[in-house]
Amino acid sequence: MFDRQFFAHPGFGERLREFVLERSDEHSVVSLIVGASSGERFDVREIRSTDDGTTLITRDDHMVFLPYHHIAYVDVSIVPDRGTVGFQLGPE
Repeated sequence: MFDRQFFAHPGFGERLREFVLERSDEHSVVSLIVGASSGERFDVREIRSTDDGTTLITRDDHMVFLPYHHIAYVDVSIVPDRGTVGFQLGPE
């Protein structure tokens, strides 16, 4: 189960940065997909943790609040750059 500790813990950001540095180049972007227990998938541009859940800013400029108990998975991948803005890890 996901919680604020998972997203706020420095380990999440460090692992994400390492993954990106090892696998990306100037021709790729980071894709972060958050899957909800309802089956919805959110293509995330920015994620913010709160006490009760996450606020997701999607690539199509929607803001979605997702309680932690509704997060089914987090998928991070490196994809070819097709002119879309990649996921950015915010300030700590």
